Amino acid sequence: MLQYPGVRGLGEVMDFLGVIAGDSKMMSIIDTAKKAGVLLDGHVPTLRGHQLQAFAAAGIDCDHTMMDPAIVAEKLRYGMCVQIQERFFTTELMAYLNQFPVQNRIMLVTDDVPISRLAEHGHVDALLRHAVRLGLDPIKAVRYVTINAADRLRLHHRGAIAPGYAADLVLLDDLEHFHAWAVFSDGKLVARDGSMLNAITAEPFPDSTRHTIKVNPVTPADFIIQATGTKAMVNVIVQDGKTSRTKLGQVELAVSKGVLLQGDLMKMTVFERHTGKGGRTHALIGNMDGFTGALATTYAHDCHNLVVYSANDADAAIAANELIRTEGGVVAVLDGKILASIQLPIAGILCDDDKETIATRFAQVDLAAKNSLHLNHQETLTFLTLMPLAVSPDVKLTDKGLIDVMHKTFLPLLVNTAGHDGQEVTP
Repeated sequence: MLQYPGVRGLGEVMDFLGVIAGDSKMMSIIDTAKKAGVLLDGHVPTLRGHQLQAFAAAGIDCDHTMMDPAIVAEKLRYGMCVQIQERFFTTELMAYLNQFPVQNRIMLVTDDVPISRLAEHGHVDALLRHAVRLGLDPIKAVRYVTINAADRLRLHHRGAIAPGYAADLVLLDDLEHFHAWAVFSDGKLVARDGSMLNAITAEPFPDSTRHTIKVNPVTPADFIIQATGTKAMVNVIVQDGKTSRTKLGQVELAVSKGVLLQGDLMKMTVFERHTGKGGRTHALIGNMDGFTGALATTYAHDCHNLVVYSANDADAAIAANELIRTEGGVVAVLDGKILASIQLPIAGILCDDDKETIATRFAQVDLAAKNSLHLNHQETLTFLTLMPLAVSPDVKLTDKGLIDVMHKTFLPLLVNTAGHDGQEVTP
């Protein structure tokens, strides 16, 4: 794939533990990219000190995960590029960035922007407004989203108004609101005052990208967690209400007639949906007091399985069956009724709708999740998509089971389940 036209590098190496351990598979991938002469991007949210140095020494010289002044300083000292997401913007970080002379290894970037926010607030222009509002020098802010990004991607024919350079220009009204008055691409005026001058021709998706949700219709019984006795100690994913970072907790729950009662915890269920041969796994999520109803999604990094978050099994089944019916999407259900939904029939993660339509639908799902279902998380999209991400610390749920990410081991849902503690994760 590194030989495909337009491929610039190896994107987001996530197995940071494998890299610093010298895992043969990971080192083979990295060596292949090095021999191809491409750039290597990383995903390294927890490593510091010697471990981070080892990660950088492997040749992966860029990261976009956890960022604060101390982390940015350390990564820059090790020669890495830092790509700072909006979720990490603070007045302290902007003041720190202002201390630098023009710095070509700093970028401001987006990651997983909900389309409703994209439609309402913009993309990179929204980053500029926010960063400048928090005190970042406007000239540095512009550099951090333009020339530095182009240099990182080795687009060396951009970045100057000079002979031989691509005439890609944005004319702004000011350096506070960053309203794009006119946009030129390769010397041609392509947009004025926020509107494109020529429509982009839509290309149809091939049939092979459809009908990818290979899960049979479910019933509430499919969400039952069986247990013995009258009480059970359970491993719990504890979320923080703000980020994708979780930690491991343990809670004692009641058992009635062989069924584990989830109490105030949210139940999370992952169905393997690509082959039709996979099963389902369950976990419980803490710090979700007050959640009611169910949310389901097939847009769930990185495997994009069918994932259901629920307070009761009846709503969970309705949510899952709706996405099975629509061939993918996101849905919110309460008391047996669908409150809002997005249909994503193309590979379970895309659709043919225009921006306005999909933005409105996502806004409705977001509103339902927060106001009707009482989802305790600032970013609905972050929560829905990253709880199944197997490389995101510290504990996540995949179709293979509950994973302790930092130790690369499976965890049992029921703590006293014999024969499962410390089982190695296999590819």
